[in-house]
Parts: sequence; C-alpha cells; structure tokens
Amino acid sequence: MERAHILAMIAVPFLILLIAILFPRFTRFVFTLFAFGALFVVASCIDHAKAAEPSETMMKNAISFANCTRGNAMSEPDKLRQIKMLGGDAVGALVMSCDVLVGTYVHSCQASGYAEDHCYGDLRVIADDMLEQNVP
Repeated sequence: MERAHILAMIAVPFLILLIAILFPRFTRFVFTLFAFGALFVVASCIDHAKAAEPSETMMKNAISFANCTRGNAMSEPDKLRQIKMLGGDAVGALVMSCDVLVGTYVHSCQASGYAEDHCYGDLRVIADDMLEQNVP
C-alpha cells in the first residue's frame, strides 16, 4: 500500500508537467482560471458598498434631502411664495421637488424601524424649515 502511495506522489507531478509541456495553451488557460478565481475570492471578501447601519444611511439621505430642498427653495422662491399665497401646500411641493431623495430617505427610515407616516413627517419638517429660511 505504501509503495502505491509513493508511486502516486511521483506520477502525479510528472503527469502535470507532461500536460503542461504538451498543451501550453491549455496550461495558460488553467492558470488564467486560477488567477481570476483568486481575484474573485479577494474581491468577494471586500465590502465594496461600505454597508453602514440603517440609521447612518438615513442621516446621509436626510442631509442630501435638506441640500436638495434648500437649493430648490433658493432657486424658486417666487413660485413657492405664490403656492403659499394661493393656499396650496408649498411644503408638499418642496418635498416633491426632490422626489428621488424622498424614496431613498423613506426606505432607509423604514429600514431603521420607523413608520412610513413618521418618515414623511420628518421630510415635511425639513422642507418647512428650508421654506421658512428661504421664502419670505
């Protein structure tokens, strides 16, 4: 039994060397597969998204939303004032002017465990603050 084991230890590397000499393209292909496999293993261990706590994501989205509403309130103060004077919901209009950020904030807010109406209430408070600061 030991003799067969020793023979296998000698024969297997010899066969691998023989295949490498006889089939160089195949050998290069196999080495390429191993290299990409190693890169894949390393890449899968890296947290590319830098996954944060839901509350951190919620705060980042709230800051982005505040910046968006501030920009819209500063660029369109006359239109928002007209909406307010006509009895319309200027705060709601300002919230919906940043529609994409509304969805991302509400999603991260709900992921943090808050109810949907609470999340929309937060957005109204932020937009109302920006409206008071920028629209006479």
